[in-house]
Amino acid sequence: FFYNDIDDVLIDNVRMDGFDIGVHVGGSNSCSGNPGCDGSNDRITVRNSTIINSWGQGFLGGGNGTRIENNDFENNGTTPVFEHNIYLGGHTTGSRIIGNRLYRSAYRSNNMCEGASLVVHGVQNDLLIENNVIREDVGAASQQCWGIAVDPAYSTAESFTNVTIRGNEIRNVGNVGIGVAACSGCLIENNVIVHGQAFGITAIAAPDRTSGAGDAAMTAVRIRNNSIAVGSGGTGIYLGGEGANHEIVSNAIRHFGSDAAWACLETDLPNAAYDAIDHNLCDYPQG
Repeated sequence: FFYNDIDDVLIDNVRMDGFDIGVHVGGSNSCSGNPGCDGSNDRITVRNSTIINSWGQGFLGGGNGTRIENNDFENNGTTPVFEHNIYLGGHTTGSRIIGNRLYRSAYRSNNMCEGASLVVHGVQNDLLIENNVIREDVGAASQQCWGIAVDPAYSTAESFTNVTIRGNEIRNVGNVGIGVAACSGCLIENNVIVHGQAFGITAIAAPDRTSGAGDAAMTAVRIRNNSIAVGSGGTGIYLGGEGANHEIVSNAIRHFGSDAAWACLETDLPNAAYDAIDHNLCDYPQG
């Protein structure tokens, strides 16, 4: 538990099993009278570690330069929807979530995943989520077991700028694979999303939820070079709702199940809101 402007700490090759929270990067008391204090726990790195069976969150909180790298997260969280393997929050710049393996998020309540595995809320700038593997078993995930969600959830204003979600593998999660909202200048590229659950999915959703008062407007979202395979109903890529200068380019989308209500792409804004929708492939053999 890091609190009160703790900076430059490395946690490496540690196993944490059965705690309430595996790693909690918290807040700070007032910095008044403490020269050099900025109230942020910065440059905390967790790598090569195993965080399992936490009753609350696997990783919670954040600060500038947070790094979560090459860890195993499993069976973290008990309460559906509100607990997760990784929950990055706060007002931060330059956080990195790279090369982790996430499985069975918020699993204990019903012997199935019932919470998003990787969640980001707050005010985040220059965030990279790259090369993570997020998976669940077929039949062991509820619809709220999302893969990656970078979106607002607080009563205060939230925004996400210059976010990159790249090279992740997401298998058999809930009804959203990757979701963003209140996101400006965000890039979603080179991800693989495979969905074999019986319920439908929006593999990539922008926005994935309605933003609140004061949240940043979503604009200039680029979705490119992703590979999506779905065996049930739903949508491959949804990009719309608000904003301009969006792109959907060079994605490969396959519907491999029996005939179901399905759309490879859903775009509900005027054409002028999209800089490009081009070079996408859609394979729907049962349609």
